[in-house]
Amino acid sequence: MGCGGSTAKPYIPHEDPPDPVAPNAGKQTEVKVDGGAGFTINQHAGKAHPGDKVREKGSGFLPFVRYDMSAVPPQIKGGDHIYLIFTYSEVALEAQGDKIVGEGAELKDSCLFRVWRKDGTNAVFQDGDSVFFEHVESGKYLELPNDTQPLCLADKNESSTGQTFGFFKQGRPMEMKHRDTVYVQSWLHHYVEYRYFEDSNLYAKRWQRR
Repeated sequence: MGCGGSTAKPYIPHEDPPDPVAPNAGKQTEVKVDGGAGFTINQHAGKAHPGDKVREKGSGFLPFVRYDMSAVPPQIKGGDHIYLIFTYSEVALEAQGDKIVGEGAELKDSCLFRVWRKDGTNAVFQDGDSVFFEHVESGKYLELPNDTQPLCLADKNESSTGQTFGFFKQGRPMEMKHRDTVYVQSWLHHYVEYRYFEDSNLYAKRWQRR
């Protein structure tokens, strides 16, 4: 006869699993107070045990990180405050009296505008909406009477076509957001551009977006 190794598993008698062990309830200490009353303190051992490794924390460690939902929303809505800055030169539109110029990159109070929807609502702006630009410091409105005169400020005049501008953006989605690349179009369908002439005045003389 031949003798070979068996592939059958050895017999192991069935054993019931051990009964669960209750966690350490901690040391209970009874405290007596005057008058015969008392109370019990239960001192739990906690999750840390002698010999556990402690992860080192840097000097800038914080126990949690909070995402601030109260931040300014990125969408531009009717009545929002904005700065208008030329993309490549980083020069901001600035008011000097009733003149609008492009001279410096510093964002001063004289550079702050509020943009209003023509329908007067506070809805989010969409690409191509008609808008008014109110200069916050003076309360006057951006105006472009024609394509030969530079941008200026004037008292609000709802019947003035020169105070209505087209507000366009580059790319999609259609709704406009802060830090988008935008184009300001005059009522003559020309676009405001920087350094059309060598002076600091701003004109809208061409259909080309620059």
